[in-house]
Amino acid sequence: ICQGQRTEASSPPGDAHMTLSTTFNWVAYLNYCGWEPSATGSRPGAPVGAIARRCRTPKVPPLEVKYGGDPKELGFFLAQVWNHMEEYGEDFSSEAAKVRCVTRALEGTAAKWMVTLHNDNDPLLMNYDLFMTALRARFEDPLAERKARIRMKTINQGRRSVAEYTQEFRELAYHIRGWSQGALIEAYKDGLNEDIYQSCVARRDPNELQLWCVLAAEVEIDLTETGRVALVGASLPQPSRSLKPERGD
Repeated sequence: ICQGQRTEASSPPGDAHMTLSTTFNWVAYLNYCGWEPSATGSRPGAPVGAIARRCRTPKVPPLEVKYGGDPKELGFFLAQVWNHMEEYGEDFSSEAAKVRCVTRALEGTAAKWMVTLHNDNDPLLMNYDLFMTALRARFEDPLAERKARIRMKTINQGRRSVAEYTQEFRELAYHIRGWSQGALIEAYKDGLNEDIYQSCVARRDPNELQLWCVLAAEVEIDLTETGRVALVGASLPQPSRSLKPERGD
């Protein structure tokens, strides 16, 4: 009995099926609860449950934001999820664990959508990338991409700082599907003010959008310090290097 064995003597009287001898696996139970034997006391070949394996994984904090299904708040929520996964992504035990992390931050209409997936045993719940694609498709403004494409044809830095221009450009690029990294870079360069652009290409020509954004910000700081760039709010000429390439709506 000390080893977990139930015998006929320990079974309640009158319960015929309980008189059969059974064995309770304490090791499996403790593994399920997250216990692991110490290195000195463990037996070779002792079973280690899935929960015990997960207990070795660093504890991942929950998302600090909630999302209720408002299309206007989707971009911010997805950006927070992206930042969270960049920092803690490798600490998750599985793709499904990543999905669960996101679903815990859903509420309102978004939570109801998730419950529907759960009730249907949808495979999306087992694949983080597919789940995030489905989340975006479900709650994004259906006209967001078309609006972004139209605005992208005329966007320029103008009287704004590089940081302000970059922020709007990134928001537009987020909604546009199908553009290559090269196409986005060309559009970004076309929108920069001429003095910023010329100083950038004199230094280097990065092949990533993120590097171009950083370079433009660095150039603006340097030109401002040397007095060679107009102050934000002053009248600045618009880029005349080339027309933005035509891209389908």
